[in-house]
Amino acid sequence: MAVHTGLITVSDFRQKHVAIGGEGAPLAVYGDYLLFSKAGEDRIMLNIGGIGNFTYLPGDGDASRVFVSDTGPGNTLMDAWMKTRRNMPYDKDAALASQGTVNQSLLEALKSNHFFVLDFPKSTGPEIFNLTYVESALAAYGITDIDDQDMMATLNRLTAETIAEAITSVVGNKLVEIFVSGGGWHNVLLINTLKELLSSCTIASCDQLGISGDAKEAVLLPFWPMKP
Repeated sequence: MAVHTGLITVSDFRQKHVAIGGEGAPLAVYGDYLLFSKAGEDRIMLNIGGIGNFTYLPGDGDASRVFVSDTGPGNTLMDAWMKTRRNMPYDKDAALASQGTVNQSLLEALKSNHFFVLDFPKSTGPEIFNLTYVESALAAYGITDIDDQDMMATLNRLTAETIAEAITSVVGNKLVEIFVSGGGWHNVLLINTLKELLSSCTIASCDQLGISGDAKEAVLLPFWPMKP
């Protein structure tokens, strides 16, 4: 890009940030703070892409209290299972997950990863949460036969519970506005489960704030070099 445009180009954010002791991702915090903070209203900007992440925006506008963190798998495990087992990019309309039953033993195994007990902020990716991770969880409980419906129901619940637990650990039972972006917003089962688990919060699409939830991270990237 730098060669073709002749413009100074900043890249490799993750590697550079990790090199100085940071987490390397996510990068949305600056744009979230500048675009979506609202006086007197605590907000969570939740993005459910491959990995789930959120930005906490306190209603008092104190930039020192703003932070962003990953929560764990978003769509990545569900999508990987669908691609491998059904040759489909994702579980459209949560059709399979809605027909299945959550396997509690498998869910326990999937939630046992050390990442989930780390302090905020933290980041992760498919290098941890991948099909090898799922297969290890299956082996840990000796599960050798699980149909796609039950697997998708369990992976869907994993995403919902880990997101809800992460947000609850920050806001407790306070009334907080949660605005969702990313492909996860289109997963009706996932969103309904989040509404159930985060019943003290209101959950709506980022579209209500005037920016498409499917394009929010692209909109936010130009704000990255700016500090609140």
